[in-house]
Amino acid sequence: MQTTATQLIRQILSARYEIDQNYPAWARRTDPIVRRQLGVYWRVMTPQFEPILTWYFVQCGIVLLTAPLPFLFTIILPLVIVSVGVLFPALYYYGMVLYGLATDSSRSMVNEVENSTLTLLLMTPKPRLQILLSKIAGVLWKQSEGITILISIVALTQLPTLILMYLNLYLPQEFGIMPQLLVIASLGASIFRIPLETFMVVAIGIYVGKVTPGRSAAAMSTLVLVIFYFLLVNMPRMIALTVIARLVVEIILPLIAPLIVIGLMIGLTLRELDHD
Repeated sequence: MQTTATQLIRQILSARYEIDQNYPAWARRTDPIVRRQLGVYWRVMTPQFEPILTWYFVQCGIVLLTAPLPFLFTIILPLVIVSVGVLFPALYYYGMVLYGLATDSSRSMVNEVENSTLTLLLMTPKPRLQILLSKIAGVLWKQSEGITILISIVALTQLPTLILMYLNLYLPQEFGIMPQLLVIASLGASIFRIPLETFMVVAIGIYVGKVTPGRSAAAMSTLVLVIFYFLLVNMPRMIALTVIARLVVEIILPLIAPLIVIGLMIGLTLRELDHD
């Protein structure tokens, strides 16, 4: 009995170090920079993406089955009421998550500068890119549970809304299986854009915190840039679009734009760090 209890305690203590071993070294909670950033918040749930991906592929199969079996629409479409009802609370929740990431990342970097600990941080025996990525990972880990919940909500509830939207735009009688393919691609983009955008927001906050004195000013500047980004990305949706343009604006752009901004912010931040 005592041996079993001892083994259980050891498993609990070692879980902290084993649970995220599949991540890059700079993203693990055992990384000294990540651990320093997290502080007492290291007991966070590791994101569970496998069930989300499984449910996504199940829904892809259901959507494809509507081509030979159109009656499935009569089962799916009544769920639009639930889907729309969840949409606006989910958007509000997403805004709160992004707000927390923007303020936490910018203020964290300002603290490094104002407390003169940035030089000490840069003395860590690892490339500066990995130092920066670990700093970003530390901020993301604090919000990992919220991010996972948000992705789960999108994956579980938004399919009916997407089906209704694309069926109204492109009737299957005229466009064949294309509406179903657009639904699958749009649902995938809705899921995968969340981790990309959260990473992007933290990257913006880290850069702004480096170049902007004062925690409040840095947080406000980060929020303004983030709001401007989302306005810029979503404004083209307001105009009439061709099929190809809609594919680019609603599916490709939300996945490519964050990667561009992330690369730009990391490059600018590294340039600033090289001046120190």
